[in-house]
Amino acid sequence: MDFDLFGYGQIGVFGFVLAIILIGSFFNYLKVRSNNETIRALAASGQGIDPELLGHLKRESGETGPGMVIAGFITVAVAIGLYFFGSQLGVATGDDQVGPVFRAIAMIPGFVGAALLVAGLFITVFRKRGKGAAVPDEELGF
Repeated sequence: MDFDLFGYGQIGVFGFVLAIILIGSFFNYLKVRSNNETIRALAASGQGIDPELLGHLKRESGETGPGMVIAGFITVAVAIGLYFFGSQLGVATGDDQVGPVFRAIAMIPGFVGAALLVAGLFITVFRKRGKGAAVPDEELGF
């Protein structure tokens, strides 16, 4: 018996990806809200807001370079896995067209991973100056 669910399997896959994105966005929202509540509590209590604390909160939210590099390495690893999986699947099935198709599919996450690596390294290198101080966005044209 073929269990197709009338083609709803694709909706489930894309729904899962959407759920992951929404969950990540929700936790990022909670983090920003917590930071804002901390600043409001300091301001309401009459205490001065330490510029170092504000700088730390800005750096914490703005350092995307290392995260992009890690995401790039993971995505390139997925592409390599797809490449070898397609090669082995082509050999195992004896179909000469399966291997090249999977290798072509593997190029998509490979290029995305390479772009993430380049962008992450670009951000990491050009946002640093001197002793690791961040370069203001105005100087970079952002």
